[in-house]
Amino acid sequence: MNMKKLLRILFVKREETKNKWWDRLFHVLLGGTSILLLLLAIFLTLESTNNAWVSYRPVAFSLEPNYEQAQGKEVLCEPTLESWNDKGVKCGEVILSDQELARYYALRETASERLWKQSGLDGKYVADCAKFPLKAAGSNITLQKIAAFDQILGQDSATTQMSAEERAGLACWKNNLIAEHADPAYSAYQTALDNLNDNKVKLVGSTNFGLVFDDIASWTLIPILVVLLWVLFWSSVVYRATLYVIYGKKAKNS
Repeated sequence: MNMKKLLRILFVKREETKNKWWDRLFHVLLGGTSILLLLLAIFLTLESTNNAWVSYRPVAFSLEPNYEQAQGKEVLCEPTLESWNDKGVKCGEVILSDQELARYYALRETASERLWKQSGLDGKYVADCAKFPLKAAGSNITLQKIAAFDQILGQDSATTQMSAEERAGLACWKNNLIAEHADPAYSAYQTALDNLNDNKVKLVGSTNFGLVFDDIASWTLIPILVVLLWVLFWSSVVYRATLYVIYGKKAKNS
């Protein structure tokens, strides 16, 4: 079956409809509605897939000095908390990469150290404990660990495998940390830490045009098919049946 014969089957052409105003009107309306249907289908497709075409990346974190001048979409950052040891951070809909996470936490740590030094507490209470060669305590000790200190100090030396000097150092850390946290300057430090503007970021987006063209090529097949079925239904079925009712069966030689 050649193309000409196929088009004759799909689209109605009769001598009786030549130069009829309503025949021209039908084809104008059919063409116009087909174009509108195609545009609507493409628009709905673009609307539903637009977010996938744009990828965002952080351009400035709120703790950076150039944050106010940076151009971008401002969003809040919060921990992902997918597991107990999860250190991931989600900013808007963007999950920070390992490199961005390192940058984020480095900024927070620098700001925290700056506030700590400004508080006047740096070395004020625990400096005397430095003379003890304490391996278990390390340098990052908080009040939350005091309960663990008490548990260790309540055990004998054979169980903890700690020397008397190390146990003395642990007791020193415990007593001095209690004094440090009772200092009014510590409350002021905590307040400043809580008010630290460290949970905002500005994002810039870039469009993946390769993905755009791939989606358009694949998703427009459905709108085109819908429009084709629309045209065939009204032209080959409805219009053909209407002409049959008006004029009867088409002559063999027409």
